[in-house]
Amino acid sequence: SNFTVLGNELIFRANSTNGSELWKYDGTSASEIMDIWVGASSSSPSSFKVFNGTLYFSANNGINGVELWQYNGTSVSMVLDINSGANSSWPFDFTEFNGELYFQAEDVTHGGELWKLDGVNPPVLAYDIIAGSSGSSPSRITAFGNELIFRASDGIHGNEPWRYDGVNPPT
Repeated sequence: SNFTVLGNELIFRANSTNGSELWKYDGTSASEIMDIWVGASSSSPSSFKVFNGTLYFSANNGINGVELWQYNGTSVSMVLDINSGANSSWPFDFTEFNGELYFQAEDVTHGGELWKLDGVNPPVLAYDIIAGSSGSSPSRITAFGNELIFRASDGIHGNEPWRYDGVNPPT
């Protein structure tokens, strides 16, 4: 599942004796890229998004929970343990906007909020809509014109459409 093209390879998730892991197909043969959760357990890579020539995705290595990972065509590595320790940050809904990759992720300080990465530096919190650990849970993140549109809750109005220009606070 999760078929995505990176360069001249088709990247996907497949099951084998190593569980559900990251695979590639070059037009001739398929092979596992890496056993992220070593052994028969599954890392279950998902939410594939190519940004600046690198594949970003969510996966679980059995130590850090579900976190943000990358594959640059040569090697696989965790980008950042956003929700440090064994707790998952559950990054998903990757969307390119204004030269950055936006996504939803959780940590113990902010809950589920809007995060971003530029492909060079570690990801950072883009905006904390609900101060504290409850989180606004942004989802269905979409670039539209000069704005990022997404669904979120401010803790008062329930889930509503929000917009963000990448500079001013989301409304």
